[in-house]
This record gives sequence, C-alpha cells and structure tokens, in this order.
Amino acid sequence: MVEVRNEAAQDDALHRFFSTQVRPKERLAAVRKLATQLWHRGRDAVDGDDDGAATLLQWVEHLPIRDGAELRAHYGTDTEATAEALIRESASLAGWLWTAAAVVPAPPPIVHTVKVALHSLVEIRLIGELYSLYDDRGTHRDTAWLHTILHAWAVGHPVATGRVSVMSSRDIAVKLRHSYVELASDQSRLSRVIHRGRDGAELVRRLGRRFQRRLRLDPSAWPKPPAISAKEIVTAAAVDAVRKKVGLSAAAEAPGTPKEYLAEAWAQHDQARAAAGAGSAPSARLATALDAQERHLQSFSVQLKAPHIPQQRQGEPPAPTTAYAHILRADEAIDRLEAVGAQPKRLGDWPLPARNTLVYTVVSAILALPMSWLAAKTAGAADSPVVTLALLAASFCGVPAFAYGIGMIAIGKLFRPWLGGQVPRSPILGAFVSIVVPAVITAVVAALLHYL
Repeated sequence: MVEVRNEAAQDDALHRFFSTQVRPKERLAAVRKLATQLWHRGRDAVDGDDDGAATLLQWVEHLPIRDGAELRAHYGTDTEATAEALIRESASLAGWLWTAAAVVPAPPPIVHTVKVALHSLVEIRLIGELYSLYDDRGTHRDTAWLHTILHAWAVGHPVATGRVSVMSSRDIAVKLRHSYVELASDQSRLSRVIHRGRDGAELVRRLGRRFQRRLRLDPSAWPKPPAISAKEIVTAAAVDAVRKKVGLSAAAEAPGTPKEYLAEAWAQHDQARAAAGAGSAPSARLATALDAQERHLQSFSVQLKAPHIPQQRQGEPPAPTTAYAHILRADEAIDRLEAVGAQPKRLGDWPLPARNTLVYTVVSAILALPMSWLAAKTAGAADSPVVTLALLAASFCGVPAFAYGIGMIAIGKLFRPWLGGQVPRSPILGAFVSIVVPAVITAVVAALLHYL
C-alpha cells in the first residue's frame, strides 16, 4: 500500500513538473518531491552509484509521453509546427529548471545532481514525443519502445525501433556521468538568473532540432542502434571536464568555419536532390525532408551572407538509394555548423572569461589613464579640498562605471556569434575588473607624479 501511494505521488509530481498549466510554485514543489526521492535512493546519481540511475529509469517508466494522436489533437495536424512547439516548450522548461537551480539555497553538488536528472527527463520526454509524432507505423509503445527512446537519448541521435537491448541502470549511470560534466555551467548564479537558464534551453533546443531533422526521414533509414561503449562515454566526459576547466568549448577545436560547413552541407543536399530525382518520383516523406533541409540551409545562407550557387554535376547521377545517406551527411555538417556558429567570430578559440577580461581591461585602462593623470596633477595644485575630493571621486567612481558600461557594449559588438544570439558579458567579472584596473592605474600614476 505504501509503495502504491509513493508511485501515485511520483506520477503526480512528474505530471505537475511537465504541465504547462501549473504555476511556478507548484512546479517547484514537484521538483522538491522528485529531488527528495532521488536523494533517498542514492547519495549521487553520477558518482558510480547505480541508485540514482535506477531512480531515473523508474521515472522514465512513468513519464507522461503523449502519443501521436494526443499531440495532433492538442497542437493540430501540421507535423512540423507540432514538432517546433514541442521543442519550444521543452526548451522553456529546461530554462526554468536551470534558473530554479541557480536560486535554490542548497549545496551546489546536490543541486547540480538533481538538475542533471531532471534535465535528462526533459530530453527523454522530448525525444519520446518526437518519435511518437514522426513514427507513423503504429509502433506498439511497450518496454522495447521505451528502451529505444533511452538508447536514442544515450547516443544523441535517432535509432531504429525494436532493435535495441534493454538499457540497464549501469548504461544510464554511464550516460549520466557524461551529462554531469556536459551540463555544468561556468557562469555565476547571478548570470544564470539574468539569462533565465539560456544554456540549458539551448542544449535542449539543439537536441530537439537534431532529432526533428533526422526523424523526418523514413523509419527504414533510421540507423541501427550502436553499442553503448562505457569507455568512450567516460573518456568523452573526461575530455569535456578538461575543456571546461580551462574554459574551452568543444567547437573551439573544430577545424572549419561555419561557411565551410555550410558549403559541405549544401553539397551533400544537392547530391541528395540529384539522387532523389534519378529514379522514380521520391516518396512524400523524402520530399518533405529535402524541402525542410533546404529551408534550413537557406536560413543559414542568409545569416552567414553566403548565397548558395548550385554546382553543375559531372558524370553519372548518384543512385536513388543514396538519397537518405546524403541527407544524413548534410545533417552531420549542419550539426558542426551549429556548434561552430554558436561561437563568436573574433577570438572564438579563447575561453569566455579571457575574452571578456581583455575587453574590460583595455576599456578601463583607456579611460583611467588620462583621468587619473589629470586628477593627480590637478589635485596636487588645487588649494580647495572640494576640488580635490571631486576629482578623486570622478577618478575612483566615474571611471569604473563608464568602463563597465562601455565594456559590456563592446563585448556585445565584438563577440556576436556567427549565427546570432545573446552574448555572455560576465557582469560580476566585469565589475571587478572595472574597479580594480582604474584603482591600480590611479595609484601608479599618483606615485609616479609624486616621486618624479
């Protein structure tokens, strides 16, 4: 009886967490219940203990994943518009979760562990509903289907349904180790609150769009599920941890530029078009996938100001059976384009704190040098203490304020990402640099004028 009540409370908490009709206060109460259950089952979901992974697997079995009929009844019959709505709502929920994690007064390791588990639930539910939306074969949603969703979440791309082995708690724990590193944020709590969990929302948005692009293809083209290699996932997590420690992003090591990846994607897309037109008329699903991919590439061409010029093909046209393969290769190029396109055009291989510190330091120095020299010279010659006090106040208060504001504007102009979007400005770091640099320069200038 107690177990039944616990399961009912768990189901209620999951429904309230994912519902778009509840108030933030009620959703936060649901998060507390889920966090309490997670913490009672294991000390840490990602430190090699399977208890947390087993809890996540239990939650997944009770996730409110809607089927295709429910989704179309709620959002309409337009599959693409419904997919966009699902991605938008999931990204918004992830943003709320990351913002709540930044303001909860609890030890950071505990908060981060709960955030990783709930963020994973958001991703798994989104993947499950995208599968329900695009898989029109009436696949029975049994335990095998659920483990297909888990396998797709673990490898990061769609896999064919009905061909996976059961995902164990150990497999999920390995994936959670990687997520624990990947979902760590190097921003301060204040920055995460100001940006309303932008990093978490963007991660979910990119994942959803990747699945949307690939699930458009006929289910027969979905790749067979690869084996989950614990060694590869743990190694990737270790590499990501090192990157985050030194402030580097994964895109910083990419060898190409967004325009190069766009050209590669267009070339593969044109190959897919040629292959689809080489035989009989392409299926409706293949035509839809090609049209959607072309619109996506055209939007990138506009953003990057790189118009597409179709190349004349030489020789025999590609075989019709290769159309899906070329679409997938174009999609892989789009993934790389989006990863690199999220980086700024200038100093994209620099760590974020180093870029912003450079700008704040240069701006503060440019403003502080003449002002500190003028203040020191005039203060020494002035007879009125009021004049001296005003000059010192202007030097110690006015310069940092102006340097801080101009530095934030300069960062937004200099480090705008290739594909647009918000620019992290490190406000706390900027305030510190804008105060310290003018103070040091003023002290040095005053000392030099005094002794020379």
